[in-house]
Amino acid sequence: LLKAQKRMLADKIERLTDVQDTLFPSGNLQERNANFSEFYLEYGYDLLVSLKAELEPLDQEFTVLVIDRKGLPKN
Repeated sequence: LLKAQKRMLADKIERLTDVQDTLFPSGNLQERNANFSEFYLEYGYDLLVSLKAELEPLDQEFTVLVIDRKGLPKN
């Protein structure tokens, strides 16, 4: 039972670590590694419109926007 619990917790830790590595590449904020122009070139002006609609720059919180296959950000 203890062995199964350790295996389950190790799996959860691994998945959380993968999410953290995706959100914070190389231990830094994503904007420190990925340039905005890369996203703009790929998604165009619609990205700016969506970012303006979704983000609250004065909130001191992280916001995660997922870009779906159509290129439109969704929360």
